[in-house]
Amino acid sequence: MIKKLSSSDNNLTNDFVDNSERVLKDTVKILQTCMATITVAKTDTENKQKQISTEQTTTKETPKNDNQLIQQKELIIEDLNNKYQQLTQLVEQKNKKHEEELA
Repeated sequence: MIKKLSSSDNNLTNDFVDNSERVLKDTVKILQTCMATITVAKTDTENKQKQISTEQTTTKETPKNDNQLIQQKELIIEDLNNKYQQLTQLVEQKNKKHEEELA
């Protein structure tokens, strides 16, 4: 929580430094949370891709034609792009909220 700046000149500097340290620590926490979220999303996506790849090699159905494979890859890419955009928006929202709290 940010402290109210005191009216005396001596404490003003100390309060400002304390507030700055708190803001930096909060920013680090936010960025760590964002990075952890991105890492989990990336891992999930990689696991899904591996699972899809495994399912394709283990199925005894007739192989898919090239158009179906291309469509499937495009869907995966589109899904990844959507997740990336969602995470980017989340980071931007948190940064905006954090900047508003500082103002």
